[in-house]
Amino acid sequence: MRTTLVLSDAAYEVAHAIAVSKRKSLGEIVSDLILRPQGAGRGLAQPNDLGIVTFSAPSPITPEMVKEFLDEE
Repeated sequence: MRTTLVLSDAAYEVAHAIAVSKRKSLGEIVSDLILRPQGAGRGLAQPNDLGIVTFSAPSPITPEMVKEFLDEE
């Protein structure tokens, strides 16, 4: 499906850094991140009553955190 997303600059930088490191498209990475299980027992992200997919994280992931992680690989 083709769609348009409005991402914050920080979210774009994180997703772009992951896409480059894994040699995947930005769309593949965003899809993977949305559908990834978000912790034990939570399962996949699910749409709410309005059809909007929501998920939570314990804290925001910054571009610096992604760069540090990628440097460790």
